[in-house]
Amino acid sequence: MNNCGFFGSAKKMRTVLATALLVFFILAVAGCGGGSDYDQISGVAAKGLIRYGTVNIFEIDESGAKGDLLETTMTNADGRYSVMVRHAMRLYVEVTGGAYIDEATGDEIDRGEHDVLRAVVAAHADGELTVAVTDLTEVAVRIAEKMDGGLTAANIVSSNTKVSRILGVDASGAPVMDITTVNPVDITDPNAFDDGDENQQRYAKMLAVLSQAAENDTAKESGEILDDLAAYMGGNAPVGSVSMAPTLTQAAGDFFKAENKHNATGETDFHEIQTAVSQARYTPSKRVVGISVFKPAGDEPKPQEDEVLMKASFLYDGANNLSKVHISDSIGFIRTFLGSALENSVVNVDLKHKASGALASLTVTGENGESLLNLDNTYNDRRQLDTALVNKGGTDFLTAKFRGGNLYDIASCVFKGFTFQTSLDQTGRMENLGIQMPSFNQPLDARIWRLPIGRVDRVLFVPGSAPRVLEDSFCLGGDWFGYDASGTLETVIAVFGRGTAKDVDSLATACLGAKDLDNHELQADSDGFAIDAIQYTEYHYRPGENGGKEIERIDVKFIINEDEDITKFSVLFKECTGEGLNQRIELHKTINEKDRLMSYAVVTCEEGQMKRNVWGDALTDVVRIGYRNVFLVLMSPRLFIFF
Repeated sequence: MNNCGFFGSAKKMRTVLATALLVFFILAVAGCGGGSDYDQISGVAAKGLIRYGTVNIFEIDESGAKGDLLETTMTNADGRYSVMVRHAMRLYVEVTGGAYIDEATGDEIDRGEHDVLRAVVAAHADGELTVAVTDLTEVAVRIAEKMDGGLTAANIVSSNTKVSRILGVDASGAPVMDITTVNPVDITDPNAFDDGDENQQRYAKMLAVLSQAAENDTAKESGEILDDLAAYMGGNAPVGSVSMAPTLTQAAGDFFKAENKHNATGETDFHEIQTAVSQARYTPSKRVVGISVFKPAGDEPKPQEDEVLMKASFLYDGANNLSKVHISDSIGFIRTFLGSALENSVVNVDLKHKASGALASLTVTGENGESLLNLDNTYNDRRQLDTALVNKGGTDFLTAKFRGGNLYDIASCVFKGFTFQTSLDQTGRMENLGIQMPSFNQPLDARIWRLPIGRVDRVLFVPGSAPRVLEDSFCLGGDWFGYDASGTLETVIAVFGRGTAKDVDSLATACLGAKDLDNHELQADSDGFAIDAIQYTEYHYRPGENGGKEIERIDVKFIINEDEDITKFSVLFKECTGEGLNQRIELHKTINEKDRLMSYAVVTCEEGQMKRNVWGDALTDVVRIGYRNVFLVLMSPRLFIFF
């Protein structure tokens, strides 16, 4: 009886199991060959870890916009979330509400329902998926939204890759991690920070730097800092805007200084962050491989017939660093610059870089191998630029000493008897450039005023080194910068002369308001300022990559005192139709309404990028600050060629 009961129960059990297996098989087949219609989505929400925030996950529709809501969940006390979501090829994750500890101040911040952080991901495999939602993923979303087509799969991948570069790149320039698949750790908790791996720690440190940058810049909200970073890495920064590199470098230095009580990491070295920020800047998808400068025979450029004045070719190494430049010059400009010892005007430039991409040395040699000029950079134990030494003909040509690796912070620079020194404002940007010239008994100071957003507003050139420039301070003129509503550089007025700061400021304001003033009207508006010359420069743009702008035309009008003729120059940037990636830059001169093509350059490009080194941003600012001398470049075709 008992045996029969046992075997009867076993038979019934086998029937139940068989039925269950059959049902499971049917469901599996219905689920597309054993897959699932649902994915496990999990991650961390971090602006400081966001506790008890609302996480909404949407599908991205075919138009590249946020589509249907797929699922809603909450982050826990550690800022983590996890939820099953119906499979979708592209996901849009946003986090609202909750609270977090601000890394820079230690304060607890409550977030409202309109405080949104987002992340987007493109095509992914079925199953489990990590999606971190942070300030950096928010930056990537802002970049992708401005690209043609919006949140397409290609744009999502491109923007996430661009922003991931700020967390470090390998030797080829590819990011070492993905901002969406690495979960940053809690940098305010030393135990949690120590438990994280290297990537999680680096991610957390960069978020802390962003928090510190927002704390440092009292004129901006955190979201505006993210807008600036999106423009910096996305390529749509207003032309003439200030680079984010010094802003974030300053913030890193402030956060990781030993006395900062909010730095729970125990670390004070931030050179990796500094290097990554510099390398993360957007670079176009094409790079220059050749420049040829021509003297036109007539009014139209004819590269096949016109005389070649100068040619240069550029080579890059496997890490996308500029490694070699070959220049041939038929007009003697190189001979003039490097000295008459040069047998002919052919030079080769070799550049050596460190693994980080920082420039280590530069060597200029003649066609026969004779040494003409050498640049050697030395770095401190934090891998920050310390000294730059240029040697020419066996003697020191230029020596520059920097503080803290900051190219804007020149402790001293000696160049052919000229001595330069700088001072910085509280945000780490240059506010004064002092120049001691051999022929002057007192220094000349370039005093820089900036707008709250950091862009240069005006520069006054003042003899002496008084601590402040007052209204009645004597000056030799200056530069005034005008921007459009988007922050793009639009106008520069350069005034050359002698008078008080108040008088020259009033004159420049009148010039900005009426750019068509003639010589007599300018003298009438001078209010006692003795004018030597005034230069108007206007910048015109066309649409560029990723919603940005690129320069199309520069118009310059130069008025010299007591000269009835007004000299005008125009620099035109033209795409060469039917010639691939080539661009033509033309210099035109107009006197008494007669236009003449002075010279032109054909710039040849190829697909690819050039890694930026530590010099790029500083050189850009130096060009802006030294703008008053641009007229020399435009007045001389030879100088324009080199420019």
